[in-house]
Amino acid sequence: MFEQLEQDENAIWSLMLASGYLKATEVEYRGILRDPWYHLMITNLETTAMFSSLFKGWFYQSRSNYNQFVKALLNSDLDAMNYYMNQISMATFSYFDMSGKEDGSGAPERFYHGFVLGLIADQTDQYEICSNRESGFGRYDVMMIPRKPGNRRCPAIIM
Repeated sequence: MFEQLEQDENAIWSLMLASGYLKATEVEYRGILRDPWYHLMITNLETTAMFSSLFKGWFYQSRSNYNQFVKALLNSDLDAMNYYMNQISMATFSYFDMSGKEDGSGAPERFYHGFVLGLIADQTDQYEICSNRESGFGRYDVMMIPRKPGNRRCPAIIM
């Protein structure tokens, strides 16, 4: 299974499901071939606490930059988002974190995708956060759907 992580970005979900961190709550069958689509959720409070602790640990050193990133995101300030993301990256990450291999090859997009999800993880009280779902003619990276529609302080966001 581990070798599939290098070849298929969705294999991480299978690994997390098989190891008990996630559970399938619903199965949809989509398309002409009726491909299964699984709705996943974190299994329990302990696992939620583990992920929360993990994400907080990633951003502990640059907590003020983290808060500034979310504020810039909610204000649609792309320049500030870029600035704060660079600040956090430079203070926290190693070259090897992003490449996954000592020779620098790999899929850094997966790392950054997880990084962005970590940056917005504490917004779940205000937003339903969806990742890598098909919609329209393609697939979005992240969608933040306001839990209270019409709240001007919480705009819908698609990345």
